[in-house]
Formats: sequence, C-alpha cells, structure tokens
Amino acid sequence: DLPSVPVWVTFTIKDESHLACGDLIKDAVNHVMHHAMYGKGRIFAFGFNCSPPSVITGALDIVRSVNRTLPLVVYPNSGEEWDGQNRCWKGRPQDWEDCVGDWLKRGAILL
Repeated sequence: DLPSVPVWVTFTIKDESHLACGDLIKDAVNHVMHHAMYGKGRIFAFGFNCSPPSVITGALDIVRSVNRTLPLVVYPNSGEEWDGQNRCWKGRPQDWEDCVGDWLKRGAILL
C-alpha cells in the first residue's frame, strides 16, 4: 500500500482559459475534483506552473469559479517563449512581482 501523501495538482497553461494542450482549465479542474484522490481529501491545492506570469491571474479566477476552497499554487516561468526551431528563448522576461498581491488575494499560498 502507498502512504496517503497529500498532493497538489498544477497545470501548464497557454492562456487564461486553456491548458497547454488546448483543454479548458475549468474542465481539467472539474475532472480532478471527480478523481478518487480528491474524494479522499488527498488533493490539497490547485495551481499553475511553467506558465507566463501574464496569464496566471485570469487562470486563478477560473479555478476559483469551480473550486472556492482549496489553496492555490503558482510557479510561473519567466514569460519568455521557447523557439524550438532555433533552440533559444524569445522575448523578454516578465517581472511577476507586481502580480503576487493579486495571486495572494485569490488564495495562493505557495509561490
């Protein structure tokens, strides 16, 4: 038997409404909320990682529209985009310090 380890679930997103694969954030959160681990209370947070800071706040609002109680996790990337053809990062890093207050107001506890 595996120990009952608490789990947080994070998603990588491409914009404020969609996962990187194109699925809706709202649908993904609902799907997780119907998983047996959620029913047993093992999932203790939702969030986003490896995603541009500029889209995190809107995505947190979507999570909050589906689940108002679980804490939130935010681990953004720099906001630059990977150019796979040229194998380099494009764009400028985004300073996410100004976003932290909005993330905390929405229930982020891990940054």
